Amino acid sequence: MAELSPTGHHAQTERRLFLLAACCHVMKRERPIWARLMSDGKISSRSRSAFDMMIAAIAEANQCLAITSKIATH
Repeated sequence: MAELSPTGHHAQTERRLFLLAACCHVMKRERPIWARLMSDGKISSRSRSAFDMMIAAIAEANQCLAITSKIATH
């Protein structure tokens, strides 16, 4: 019997978590940067997307600038 694949928002979340787990496995330089970014968000009571902070950590570790079109809503 085939396993049903999740759909919609749940599927997107699962794909992101899978990607996050896969990237964390190979992200040795980026891991401490990612942890600091996530911690900074928690300390300031402003939740941050784990996926977005992973991109930011990769950019910082490689001395790059990440540019996004996301608009913060407060």
